[in-house]
Amino acid sequence: SRGVLPLLQLATPGVSQFPKITVTRAFSQVNKIVSPEERKKWAAEILQTLQADESRNDFQKFPIKSATFWVMAGLEHRSAQNHEEAGLLFEQAYQVARTHLGDDSDDLGYFLSFSFDNLILRHKYAEAEERGRALLQIIRKRYATKPSSELPETLQRVAIVCDMQNKLDDAIALLQEIIDIYQSNPITAEGISCANAYQQLAGCYDRKNEHEKAEQKFRLSLAIIEKVKGFDDVASANVLHSLGCCLEAQNRLLEAEMVFRRSLDLRRKGHKNPEEALRTPIAALTLHTLAELYVKQSQHEKVSPYTFRTNIKHLTIHFVL
Repeated sequence: SRGVLPLLQLATPGVSQFPKITVTRAFSQVNKIVSPEERKKWAAEILQTLQADESRNDFQKFPIKSATFWVMAGLEHRSAQNHEEAGLLFEQAYQVARTHLGDDSDDLGYFLSFSFDNLILRHKYAEAEERGRALLQIIRKRYATKPSSELPETLQRVAIVCDMQNKLDDAIALLQEIIDIYQSNPITAEGISCANAYQQLAGCYDRKNEHEKAEQKFRLSLAIIEKVKGFDDVASANVLHSLGCCLEAQNRLLEAEMVFRRSLDLRRKGHKNPEEALRTPIAALTLHTLAELYVKQSQHEKVSPYTFRTNIKHLTIHFVL
């Protein structure tokens, strides 16, 4: 553990002197040279040092080193699924870093990201959105000079947080920004990440009962997946299930039935045991929805086999997820 300290001191030579190497780079090097077993051994030592009275003056001289230590300790709690304790440590790190780096610092994004992720894990979506939007401001500035996948990935996480709060218009705006980024590059415009963004966007429109818009986005997602993976790939099955529900909501029952059946067929083709393929949560939900569709069409003779295959346990798991 002693080998870590000189590296951190390089990253934080003092408050008045900007770090010669960023905290992010220093921490990435720490992860390379310290094994998980070693980190566990000195995690308690870090906390003890942080909490010891005699060390406070030293950490006041090197506040970013202190904040980095808080993050490391928080990561140990996160690995043990102690998210409340980790959250307190990440929050402490963020507040120290914010005080000494300022809201516009690129390095502040490092500390923001840990706080943002932790708040999502703890289902504190309003606070997570606030942190996520602050993180986006930093990443957007970085993206202007050095484009990377970090911006669309963070936009998607913030969109999910908005979606969880039923702030669908905000989620739609963020998802459209992701798609615009992907569409600006011919390679990413036809990638699976773009397809996923279209699918998520379609889901938001569907929940707003704007089913025609939702259908359009589901079909765009499906077109990309089929182009990348092939027409018969099982990757299309989930999109087809959502598209079928969208068509059913528009009372286009015959089209919905065909789409649901194709979704199930793709799952059978992509599995060694066709019947086992229908025991997954989403497949069970498709079966259940298809059975209900037959009832609406008064085709009761078709209901029995689909109802029989539908496993309530799997449906319960699906909704919990």
